[in-house]
Amino acid sequence: MYAEDRNSRYDFGATKAMTFLSKEVAALPTERWFGLDLAKRETQLSVLDASGKQVLSKRFATTREQFLALAAELRETDTVALEVTTNSNSIARLIRDNSKAKVIVSNPIKTKIIAQAKIKTDKIDARVLAELARVGYLPEVWLSGKEPLSFKLPLALARGSAEQERLQPNKNKISMNPWSFS
Repeated sequence: MYAEDRNSRYDFGATKAMTFLSKEVAALPTERWFGLDLAKRETQLSVLDASGKQVLSKRFATTREQFLALAAELRETDTVALEVTTNSNSIARLIRDNSKAKVIVSNPIKTKIIAQAKIKTDKIDARVLAELARVGYLPEVWLSGKEPLSFKLPLALARGSAEQERLQPNKNKISMNPWSFS
């Protein structure tokens, strides 16, 4: 009985037959801002319209299918904001690669409004992320994945040569450490 009650809080149903977002959110003609507060098992979503009014607050299971359903309904004018967590890069890439929306991954250390809040709930955190994205005051972190190979290759080669140099014996190198002389 408890498992049924607990699971009824989430949208585990088939996402193909239903739309992920409400009709009210889908009907908004202007920009929409999405705040996602991620957790291991559940995610809190907050959606704001252009005036900053919250038009949707939804809790759903943190699954690939749920994020793909969300991404399928995002538009080019939408912005999705989430904080760095263990799985945030994977989720941000999943949304970015399956929608045209702008995805912002926020630095939680610099997002002091959330960190220093006296009342800290998932609903409030998701709404604050959406609001900060709406006003352009969300400190971003770099999200890898769309850079060309020509950008990544020199970094990989530099990392490889530094590793080789570290592993080579130091018999022909002069040490400036005064304690290394015998």
